[in-house]
Amino acid sequence: MPHRAFMLCWGAVTIATMFIWDETSLYVMRFLLGVTEAGFFPGALFYLAQWFPSARRTRMTATFFIGVPISGIIGSAVSGLDHEQLRRGRGSGRLAVVVLIEGIPPILLAGAVWFCLVDRPADAKWLTDEEKATVEADLADD
Repeated sequence: MPHRAFMLCWGAVTIATMFIWDETSLYVMRFLLGVTEAGFFPGALFYLAQWFPSARRTRMTATFFIGVPISGIIGSAVSGLDHEQLRRGRGSGRLAVVVLIEGIPPILLAGAVWFCLVDRPADAKWLTDEEKATVEADLADD
């Protein structure tokens, strides 16, 4: 269950970046952001290992990897729109608004993940007993 907290921490640290006041605080926040981002990837791979035997895990991992460039494209476009809209505004809080906007989605997604995803197939309420047994048997054979 601790691997689920990385997204929440990621969003919280992103939002906390609003409160940097000097170069040192920027470096500290960027380090913390890197730590929380770095924990997400192995946590996601661990999660896939709990659900898919190695023969299918390769395909699922490849599907997960496809999300990396897609998220880069979408994230860059959203950030660019945020910056462009805020560039037209006035005031020194423009960057703070951008990091707030970019920190909210991971927190919302973390809440959805926390309540919707379960760690093991045996805990999934949305699988029938037969489906749970099949998945668990596939994992045990692996």
